[in-house]
Amino acid sequence: MDNLFLEGFDEKTISMALDVFLRDFAQFEVEDMQNDTFRRFVQELGINIVTFTHEDSYVKTARFMDWYGVDDATLWINLEQYVMKKDSLF
Repeated sequence: MDNLFLEGFDEKTISMALDVFLRDFAQFEVEDMQNDTFRRFVQELGINIVTFTHEDSYVKTARFMDWYGVDDATLWINLEQYVMKKDSLF
């Protein structure tokens, strides 16, 4: 994950990271979700969500945010706004 922070995130790398987070959800503890790497990923997700072009990325993001209890109101609002616009995107 640290390499991704250095190289930068795009929709493809975020989608791959989301696949891993969703696959390994049962193995995560509360402490894992409070570490800096997890928080930085959520921040990068919020920054990059506006660049998504694939509907699947939005679905994975919503599932990730729900399962991991992401409480960033701005991120939820951005997700909702872009999903509501999906008719023009997809």
